Amino acid sequence: MNRVPENKSAPQRLRQAITAIQQKVRRQLWVQGISNYLVLITGTVLLLGFVDFLIRFQDPSLRFTSTILFLVTATWGSAHFLRPTLVYRPTLVETAYHIETRVPDLRNRLSSALAFLDATQQTTDLQNAVIEETADMLHEININACVDTTGSRRTAIATFILVVPVTLGCLAYSQTSHLAMKRLLLPWSTTEWPRLHVLQFEDPPQQVAHGHDLELSLVDRNGALPSQVALQYRYVGDNSAQLHTETIHVKKSPAHFHLKNITQPVQFRATGGDDYTMDWSTVHVVDPPRIESFLLRLHPPAYTGWPSQPTDRTIRAVAGTRIEIGAYSNKPLMNVTLRSAAHDLPFDIWTHLDEERHVFVVPATSELPWTVKQTGTFWFELIDQTDIQGGEDTRFSVQAIPDTPPTATLTTTVEDLRVTTLAQLPLQVMIKEDLAVRDVFLQYHNNGSTHTEEKVYLQRGPSQVSKDAAERSLANLESGRSAADVRNISHTWNLASIPQLTAGDTLTCNAVATDYLPQQGQSTPIRLTIISIAELEQLLRLQRAEVLNELSKILDFQRALRQQLDVLTSTFGRTAKEPTTDIDELQRIELRQRQIAGQLNGNQGSVNARIETILQHIRINRIVNPETAKLLSQWQTGINEITVEELPAIRTLILTAIKTAAEENSGADTTSLLTQAQQHQASIIHSLTSIQNEFVQRENYLKLSVQLRHIMEQQTALRQATHQRERRLLENTSHSLSDSDGKEVNDLSRRQVNLVHRYQRLLVNMEHTYLATTTASSSEGSTLQAALRTGRRHKIDALLLASSVALRQNQVGRSSQQQQLALQRIQEVLQLLLQERPHQVLNTARAHQQLSQRLTQLTEQQQDVRNRLSTRVIDAPTALSTSQRILGGGARALGKRLEQSGITEPSATVSLAADQMQVVCDALDQAERSAANRAAEEAIRLLKQAEIELRQAFKNTPHLSATSWSTKLQGALRESHTKQSEILAQTRRLLTSYVRQHSWSEQQKSTLTTLLRSQRRLRTDTRAEQPSLLPVFSARLQNITNQMTQVAEYFKPTTSLEKLQSSESVQLQILNALAEIIAAVETDLTSADQTATTTATRPATKQARNATQRGGQTRSQLRLLQSWQRTVFKQTANLASRQQRYGKLSDLEIRQLEELAATQEQLGGLAILLGKDSITTAKQPVDASSTLDDAAARPQ
Repeated sequence: MNRVPENKSAPQRLRQAITAIQQKVRRQLWVQGISNYLVLITGTVLLLGFVDFLIRFQDPSLRFTSTILFLVTATWGSAHFLRPTLVYRPTLVETAYHIETRVPDLRNRLSSALAFLDATQQTTDLQNAVIEETADMLHEININACVDTTGSRRTAIATFILVVPVTLGCLAYSQTSHLAMKRLLLPWSTTEWPRLHVLQFEDPPQQVAHGHDLELSLVDRNGALPSQVALQYRYVGDNSAQLHTETIHVKKSPAHFHLKNITQPVQFRATGGDDYTMDWSTVHVVDPPRIESFLLRLHPPAYTGWPSQPTDRTIRAVAGTRIEIGAYSNKPLMNVTLRSAAHDLPFDIWTHLDEERHVFVVPATSELPWTVKQTGTFWFELIDQTDIQGGEDTRFSVQAIPDTPPTATLTTTVEDLRVTTLAQLPLQVMIKEDLAVRDVFLQYHNNGSTHTEEKVYLQRGPSQVSKDAAERSLANLESGRSAADVRNISHTWNLASIPQLTAGDTLTCNAVATDYLPQQGQSTPIRLTIISIAELEQLLRLQRAEVLNELSKILDFQRALRQQLDVLTSTFGRTAKEPTTDIDELQRIELRQRQIAGQLNGNQGSVNARIETILQHIRINRIVNPETAKLLSQWQTGINEITVEELPAIRTLILTAIKTAAEENSGADTTSLLTQAQQHQASIIHSLTSIQNEFVQRENYLKLSVQLRHIMEQQTALRQATHQRERRLLENTSHSLSDSDGKEVNDLSRRQVNLVHRYQRLLVNMEHTYLATTTASSSEGSTLQAALRTGRRHKIDALLLASSVALRQNQVGRSSQQQQLALQRIQEVLQLLLQERPHQVLNTARAHQQLSQRLTQLTEQQQDVRNRLSTRVIDAPTALSTSQRILGGGARALGKRLEQSGITEPSATVSLAADQMQVVCDALDQAERSAANRAAEEAIRLLKQAEIELRQAFKNTPHLSATSWSTKLQGALRESHTKQSEILAQTRRLLTSYVRQHSWSEQQKSTLTTLLRSQRRLRTDTRAEQPSLLPVFSARLQNITNQMTQVAEYFKPTTSLEKLQSSESVQLQILNALAEIIAAVETDLTSADQTATTTATRPATKQARNATQRGGQTRSQLRLLQSWQRTVFKQTANLASRQQRYGKLSDLEIRQLEELAATQEQLGGLAILLGKDSITTAKQPVDASSTLDDAAARPQ
């Protein structure tokens, strides 16, 4: 503020200065009051307008409330901010006071001076002096600084910042601002905010089918739907109070409402957000189109061979079946589509409507038929001319049965899949197909060859399914069974027929089955490793060594147990030890005897299992060594007898001794039982020792034969090299040898000398082995002695040495002839070592059957040689030549056996075939492949001719072709055993499925009926063998047929699980009984062979032969009686142990005990009958030799 001019008087200057300050203060008050008032009014208007904008008041009272609230705020603001400024009238003194608080230097002078001026009295000089002094001080002081303008300035700025944007926003949204102010200031007006949500139904239907659902879709024309919408609806005829509301929370647009089963007209509208003004819409109810009648027909796929057939709404058909339908509708139709609950879209099929559009047809022959592809419920969606949908009430239940590929299972009984190229592998193929199998073949691939996979067809079906197969598969589909065509195929795969198969290759083979779709199923592959003959021999040597080692351990273990039992028997009850100590020792011995039984004939690593593996190798790889196979089978049988008879008897005696030892004063009885167990142990040790000695002897023979075979193979290779040298010598026109020729001749001579040395060492080994054998038993070295004598008599080493000398002298032709002669003589010695020299032949049907089998085996092996000759490249020609020599030796031996049997014509033919085999060897040695081929074919022809001649000879000799009663019975019983095993397998499958389902299904009931018929048929077939049998056999078969009758009763469809489980145990008893009869019949067959041997060596009278035959029949009956009695004993002991464990027997077990008592009585009668027959037979005069019997075959 400018200073007051000095030309005025001091009082004027004071009044003027203070008045200026008052005006300035008043201005600041107005600025601050108006700014605050504007902020209040603007904020109130914004707040109320924004609330009104958000809530959109529809109630007038709320709008009036909002207006009143605004007026109250405006009134309060004017009173609080504007009124203080209007009433502000301070005096000069009051203003001076405020200035003095701001300017302390004035010290009340200003207020005093102004008070002097306002006084009514005349001022004194002193007062005037104060006034003058105060005016001068004001002139020096800037009193304008006493007024603080900061607050008013800030308020003005804040008001400007608030008001200006609001004003600009109102100008930008003038319409909205005007509407908000109008609704605020004129609450009685009808002005409304524009709605955020405008709800609308998408294509609401005008009519709906009676009983159908009403589906509505709600959208918002302004964008997104509110978070919650409601459907209000009412049925026409209801009063307005019956308003139904369905509220849903919206997640995405559009919102769907679903009203079910509309049977009368309905009105509806939607509310949500700020939209409550939608008009009511009405939907009318009309009758829907529907199917009044229809006809269905199934057209199965052509490959099934099934005829077309009518069906109803429940359709069960194989996938690919075409469904033909013709239907009549109650209303004219515009469109027909096939729908399913599992698919949103209709199916693409072709439908035809008639002229009146009431009838529609889906033909099976159209390009788009209705084809069964999946299981589900289907219906035809009918749309009439008013766009009403229907047809859902007529639904079709379709069960699509997939035509699954056939399943194939390929198995083999061979555990070790290392085989040679000559192996014949037994395979079992099981095929299961739900409709019909077409082809079954083996598919194999040689990993060592570049060729693709090859096929060996096992079965080939016609191009189209047969009528019987079609009917069977259709019946299977209707009955609900899973497999209509089940095939079990046994096939022997001849690996020699595979071209270019060599050692080291790996064959991957699987079984493949195809059906008529076509589709195929493959089995899990098996992998064969091809090994050479040498590798196989090495493998067999290792396996035999393992058997011998295991047998030695078991024998040592058994001897140790024998010693323990000897000590225990001698000291039992006589020492100071507690009886419980001896009992514990007996229990340990019994446990170890069980372990020995498992080691002999138990799991995969047992002795018998190892022997069976060796026998499999011999059979499968067609090793020409029947004597070894026979001995192994005998050892296997002997071990079986030990584990079946001796070891169980020991365990039974020891367990009985344990029970007896627990009683008082039972020492003598216990010692007696242990003594009997010792006797059985001694018998086991004797049997195992005999088997071990024979095994060692045979192993020595095989080692010698292998060494001799290697010599023969190397001599064959040397002869081939000699022949090639001879051929080159003939082609050479020079009379002198070159250095390379001389070196080659010397090398051949040196190889020949090495073979001479090896052969001589072999003779020495043979002599040492013979001496060791004769030390133990003079009869066991006869074979080795014959081979040793033959080798020395033929002077093979001299021939080989002479061949070496001829080579050194370049006399290749003479050397080749000597080598040929040496090979023939080595072959003879080898046959003697392999026990293949001619034996005395029995004139029995069984012996001649063995001859026929041997001839068939020779033919197959010769065919394998022919196949190997047909390959492009002959693998290992030396080994092939050696195999052919051994095969030729076997043919010569067979010819001599046939000649000794008096069958001369086949004998001569087989001898001619052996000559041709020798021609094959010579041609191979000379590398003349075509000549070897021709000779091999001629040998095969002669062998086949010999087979025909041998069959004719059997027909012309009645006593050779006729079969004894035991042979017929054995074949029939083996067949019954197989059938009963199949019934037992099906029974076990039924038991397994019942455990899973807890009830019999219709399919299982059908299976029970089938089993019932099969069991009754088997009982009838078995009973047919009974009348012509010996007494014990007849009684045992009668017992078996009674058990079969009992099993058949268990197979009724109403049977319970307990009865079916009982049938399983009875079936096991039947199988054991059949096996006992088969073993007993084998005794009669052995006796017949022994009779034939006696007759061949020393003629006997007819009466003596009849007596011997009756003796064999008695022995077979005794053996069956013994095994039957053992079975009764085991069953009785089992019932006794159950009674001891549970205190009593069940009703079923009591009936079993009664049956066992009756059986025991029957066994006693049969034993008395056999005793009388034996006495009668003993009184007959017989030849002394006929009374001799093999100790191993005599019943104990």
